[in-house]
Amino acid sequence: MSGAVRPPRQLGGSFNAPPAYPSASRMRNEQGRVTLMVEISAAGQVTDAAVQVSAGYPALDRAALEAVRTWRFEPALRDGQPVQFVTSLHISFQLEGGLRW
Repeated sequence: MSGAVRPPRQLGGSFNAPPAYPSASRMRNEQGRVTLMVEISAAGQVTDAAVQVSAGYPALDRAALEAVRTWRFEPALRDGQPVQFVTSLHISFQLEGGLRW
């Protein structure tokens, strides 16, 4: 197969809930951006995920991984056929207006 690949797309709605912000991280005012390397199957399921770039806080990294492992995608397509795909995803943890709980 050598055709162009259309990358996977996240499914909307309740399929891909955002990560839960760890309460201990909120209390400590921890914020950051996690970059994950994610493998998505031809069926649109996450088959592997790993931290590529840490947010600097293990709890935020874990929360991102836990959430992404449950996400579902419209699979990548090559020549109109679903294929496995590896991509990077960025997840930001940012406290809004000083809200810590």
